[in-house]
Amino acid sequence: MLTPAFELRQDDDFLIIEIKAPYSKISEAEIYFHEEEFTFYSKPYYLRLHLPGKVVENGHETAKYISDNGVYVVHMPKQSPGQVFTGLDLLTKLLAPNPRAVRAQPVIEVLENWSASDEPPEVDWHVEQMPWTPQDEVSLLDGRKYGFDRQRTGVIARVKEEIPDLVDIADPEHKSVKEARQERLKAEEGHFSAEHYLADRYEPACVEQVLAYEPPWQNLCSEGSTDNLFCFTEEEKTKMRNLPRKEYLLDRQLVVSLELGLVDILFAYAYNKRVTEGEDTVESGWNISKLSATLSWFEEFWSLEQTVRSCFRRCLIYPLYRHWALAQAVLGDVIQILQLGPRYVLRCLLEIHSIFSRHDSRYVLNDLYITDYAVWIQSVSPRRLQSLADALKRVKVRKADLDLDIPELEQGAKLAIAEASVEEAATGMQALCISNPLASTGDAPSANNIIAEPQNRRTNDDDSTSSDSSSWSDDESDSSDSSSDSSSELDSDDDEVAAAGASHRIGAAPGSDSLSVTSNSDSDSDDGSSSEGVDLLLVKDAEPEKRR
Repeated sequence: MLTPAFELRQDDDFLIIEIKAPYSKISEAEIYFHEEEFTFYSKPYYLRLHLPGKVVENGHETAKYISDNGVYVVHMPKQSPGQVFTGLDLLTKLLAPNPRAVRAQPVIEVLENWSASDEPPEVDWHVEQMPWTPQDEVSLLDGRKYGFDRQRTGVIARVKEEIPDLVDIADPEHKSVKEARQERLKAEEGHFSAEHYLADRYEPACVEQVLAYEPPWQNLCSEGSTDNLFCFTEEEKTKMRNLPRKEYLLDRQLVVSLELGLVDILFAYAYNKRVTEGEDTVESGWNISKLSATLSWFEEFWSLEQTVRSCFRRCLIYPLYRHWALAQAVLGDVIQILQLGPRYVLRCLLEIHSIFSRHDSRYVLNDLYITDYAVWIQSVSPRRLQSLADALKRVKVRKADLDLDIPELEQGAKLAIAEASVEEAATGMQALCISNPLASTGDAPSANNIIAEPQNRRTNDDDSTSSDSSSWSDDESDSSDSSSDSSSELDSDDDEVAAAGASHRIGAAPGSDSLSVTSNSDSDSDDGSSSEGVDLLLVKDAEPEKRR
């Protein structure tokens, strides 16, 4: 049987469904609805929906067939006129079987089912909760399970010869989550390029264009209901109809890990959206899969700080643009996406699904993660995503937390740039002295008279992702904050160094015995503050002799 294309809409009194079935026989069409159930049958089409609200038969129901385009239009009276039905465009959720349907002697019982109307339970996203599971002890017979809700095993072992570059983790079936994490951190340290990072840090011309890009979600309102902010395209509706129709029996302890994995995947998606400026390229699949530790290492996160640190760390190691301000901007994008609710998150997941489907090898990641995430997100409460977005705003991550020695690298770069500026100024003064007729009388200052006096034009800088202090921080966050205090002085002047291509001003006041040389750099601060300069003052060793 074929599932026909369909759309739902509503007014105050009716729920209206349009079913496109051009090859059906009108005489054999059957339509049935009762409370939350709707069924349509006309060979070769069959459609069964679980409605988001109750409808009744009270004599006002109507059904008609428009022969011009082969569409059935059914008006079903609402049981409670004026009630607003939500999620009418979440087609996969509508197609799923009724979770309240009575099952005869179920072997597995659904203990809890969160719907969009339920009040979400309070979750402390910042506390690392590591539940013990049998998978913590890897079984060499069955192998570790991975993928969405740990549903798969043996997939990588079967395809690793044909698709060797699918994921970064090797032999995941025989590695515990802890072993895989240690291997991932070691691999990231080996791939970190200090030269690449410093080049993007102090020559950010290309990064500035990426930062200036406005992604589509910035124009959408993030407050209140998002049902009317946008409409799914026909292509997106077709994808939703093709998604599997099932209900997930999720372990309550693993739900938090799934939601943190969603943050990790959305971070990689938002990064790709920015660097491609909304136009996906052949590198988009690589960008998303490489930046996400969930997709490339089958990582399982248990705290929000751990998730964000992994996102920032991989953002500064692997992609083309490696800039701290870019990572901060992408984190802000993820917060906005979550605030827009499950519908917009679903749109992002469908786009990721399309990108991977066009790739020669990464389509496997759809089967492992993206397809299930796209089905599951339709049943997640908007309040729960809002809670996750609010928690993300309170996350504090500093450069020292990434364990890449970034503060030390930047401090060394600043000293090298300052030294180069002094040497360049000294060279310029020597050239000036050669052309100065007073140089032969000893009145002209020499390069040894140069005194470098750095003038700090600001005292405080915070390169963290948020200025708020959070009482939700876990032990990991506290320890990282205390360890990062020692490097706060390095971070405080992070963006105050004079760029290598700084401009130099050389001049002397009329009748003056001193000459000043000032080197000022353009501001490259992550928070838009001004940077420091280096002022050079020329003085004489002794009073000049009287001119004859």
